[in-house]
Amino acid sequence: MKTATQADNDSAAEHSVLSLVVSNVSEAYSQCLEGMAEFVNATGEVVYKLNQDFSQITLDAAILVALFNAVQGGKLPEGDLWQYLRDRGVINPEKTDDEIRDELEAQSSGPDLDDTEVITNGGQPSNP
Repeated sequence: MKTATQADNDSAAEHSVLSLVVSNVSEAYSQCLEGMAEFVNATGEVVYKLNQDFSQITLDAAILVALFNAVQGGKLPEGDLWQYLRDRGVINPEKTDDEIRDELEAQSSGPDLDDTEVITNGGQPSNP
């Protein structure tokens, strides 16, 4: 069993090795793409960079409540809240703000408890 400090140190060491590997692969791809661009006489700068952020993003309940309250209070655009949720894997990162808005508008706000069902004796469920 490891202490929290030991686990953090192990994680940092693993990430540093992984970051070095990713950096080397990114540089190799960049050199390859530069060679390909030169071969076809392409102009412009070749830019290729792999993501090296390996930290695990967590969902913080206190921050989530504060963001939600800020949206409800008109102090934060809802798109910023949705981006926070996208970054943490709660909302599909592929979804646009408009798609999220459309889904929210299309879903019902709660259980359908309206007495619209007609009973054969002429009454309604809440008034037999």
